[in-house]
Amino acid sequence: ICIIATNADPRKKNIDNKVISVVIGIIPICSLICGVCIYGNALGYRVNVENIMFVFVGVVIFVLGFILPKCKQNYTVGIKLPWTLHDEENWDKTHKLAGKLWIISGIVMTIAGLLDFTILFMIIIFAIVIIPTVYSYLLYKSKK
Repeated sequence: ICIIATNADPRKKNIDNKVISVVIGIIPICSLICGVCIYGNALGYRVNVENIMFVFVGVVIFVLGFILPKCKQNYTVGIKLPWTLHDEENWDKTHKLAGKLWIISGIVMTIAGLLDFTILFMIIIFAIVIIPTVYSYLLYKSKK
């Protein structure tokens, strides 16, 4: 699905090959982690799948934090809001903020996953979605 979506993107020339590699590379890693958890449980080991996935998501968010500021406008990868897609400056500023926020959040999420702080994990997910969205909207409104 990721490959099909990327190839159908009218601005696919703006998507860096490194970005595509990371996005597509996440899928087999996630499958491998899920497989290990399933076999671990089947063999009688107590595997805390929730914490393992929280740590994995934290690492993914951390890695994506480095990628976001390098993304150029496209319809597949990034924070795709009407005002970011129609204004390159808004796109760039939003992704720079989001990148910094996601790097810090990824570290905190990984630690929260290791320490079993589920509520902190959920608050961070909410924040990394809402903060860049509000910031981007405020940029849009200030420019208008």
